[in-house]
Amino acid sequence: MRIKFLGWLNQPSERGAVVIKAGLMMYDIYTREQETVSQYQFIFRKASLVQYPQLNQRVVCTARYYDGSLVSPERICIDLVLDGEAANPHAKAIKYVAVEGASTDMVSLRDKLTGDIFKVKPKIVINTARPWIDFANQSMGFDTHFIGGPKGSHLIPNQPQLCTAIGENEFFFEN
Repeated sequence: MRIKFLGWLNQPSERGAVVIKAGLMMYDIYTREQETVSQYQFIFRKASLVQYPQLNQRVVCTARYYDGSLVSPERICIDLVLDGEAANPHAKAIKYVAVEGASTDMVSLRDKLTGDIFKVKPKIVINTARPWIDFANQSMGFDTHFIGGPKGSHLIPNQPQLCTAIGENEFFFEN
């Protein structure tokens, strides 16, 4: 566990409750001055099984944290984009594009739907490629190793029994 936490191991492995709790504590410290961000809750086995009796009986703990409480994070993202465009009439959010390359003052983009390539001359580039940030940076000529690929998957299974067991909650599991 210590090897993974220090970044010396570059393969999936369980983090464990101690590392997750430490991360949640750091997140709380980072967001403590924001009144809209609630503190995390760490819930041990007994209380977790009372709340979710169909969980695996070997569960160590569950946790509730701010990011996991967002009902529509995609709506927040759309609102941020719309606010940014409204604040600056020259700002334009574009989707379905891939970075083809970049020079000192120009970025080449490929429309993934039509294949058309066009160039833009931005004052600033904000890389929101999330787990693919390194790949986007490489296509612009920057050799970064911030993330190195996806770190998680979001699945929405069509399982009525699971929906009944967890109610309106989302569950995230370690790999």
